[in-house]
Amino acid sequence: MIGCLDNTNLVYLAFMIRLFIFVCLLSNATCLLALDTIYVKPSAQADIERIIDHVPPHTIIKFAPGNYKIHDLIIRKPLTLYGIEQVVFDGQQLGSVLVLEGRNIHVKGLTIKNTGYSSVDERAGIKLLSAYGCIIEDVNIRNTCFGISLVNASNCVVINNNIHAVGISEQRSGNAIHAWKSDSLTIKNNTVSGHRDGIYFEFVSKTGVYMNNSSDNLRYGIHFMFSNDDEYVGNVFDRNGSGVAVMFSSRVHIRDNTFSQGSGAANFGILLKEINDCEVSGNTFRQNTNGLYMEGTNRVYLLHNLFTENGWACRVQASCSSVIVRGNNFIGNSFDMATNGSLAGQNFNGNYWDTYSGYDMNKDGTGDIPHSPVSMYSMIVERMPYAIMLYRSFTVFLLDRSERIMPGITTEQVKDLKPAMQAFVL
Repeated sequence: MIGCLDNTNLVYLAFMIRLFIFVCLLSNATCLLALDTIYVKPSAQADIERIIDHVPPHTIIKFAPGNYKIHDLIIRKPLTLYGIEQVVFDGQQLGSVLVLEGRNIHVKGLTIKNTGYSSVDERAGIKLLSAYGCIIEDVNIRNTCFGISLVNASNCVVINNNIHAVGISEQRSGNAIHAWKSDSLTIKNNTVSGHRDGIYFEFVSKTGVYMNNSSDNLRYGIHFMFSNDDEYVGNVFDRNGSGVAVMFSSRVHIRDNTFSQGSGAANFGILLKEINDCEVSGNTFRQNTNGLYMEGTNRVYLLHNLFTENGWACRVQASCSSVIVRGNNFIGNSFDMATNGSLAGQNFNGNYWDTYSGYDMNKDGTGDIPHSPVSMYSMIVERMPYAIMLYRSFTVFLLDRSERIMPGITTEQVKDLKPAMQAFVL
């Protein structure tokens, strides 16, 4: 009889009753395989919040294939949410789908869709708020405003995700991967498209962006502001509305990326504005209106890049200082170099220019006479943009030939004193 039980037995009995109730709750949806793993079926979606509240930390919750109608599901403890085959979390246009507010949360293998748009809150497929050590992996995100949003996040990893939307206007679209006031993030091997910005960073430090593909976004493939000590390596930015913008930041490393097919008057392979101590090396700039545009930059090293088939390969404004351009290939561009003023004090030596018509008498691989990459016509276009209508005209042809015969008529402000005779193998 219960009245005969001592305190120890009463505590044990209460625990068993609670366990029995919890198992009954899961009976039509889950099967307990181990103390740290449970399986959830679509029929239990109404109880998912209670399941998450009751399971102990570090539990692996495996979702069976099916559609789950879920929005604003908040997770505050270390758990793993794992999708088995085709698991769809549908936000039904009602809000963010998953909200991670804890440490060491792992989300893997889910398909997340339909957040809807709101002018009041930033709806995201997965939103991380003050999260630490979380991993978002192998997730497909479709038709959401923001794809993955990280706010005050630290030491989180976003890897191998596919994030796609069909953005119609910048005002009603969010960013595929959005990070604000975060640090020590790893963004790797993601494919993003159809958003306002593919990747957006603001006040993000000590972060690596590796081997992502950001294409067909309305504005920038990556938009980066007020963020220091970050690096971008091995990414592809293709067919984005305005290219890539990196602004108001210091100690940024941009290596081995491809910036391509950015057309339109305001499009840049990459725009560097108010950047200090930046290395741009090993990149390919192909078929952009402006390959690289620099304004207000200081101590920028432009090394071993390929500029090919661009309108303007490199535009360096007079507000820049201590720019080193060395070991780059300039091939098949309409204009290799342009500026709006004097670039005295910059270093443009040791590059390959396919427009160079000099000679190498001593066969040391370096041209014997300097090369002036800023043509007279490019200077005219820089001051009077409508003069571009004369491009390919007989007048411009004569101007170009005059420069070749009488190089003294070309500006002396930019010269490569040691132009390479052959293209570098990059």
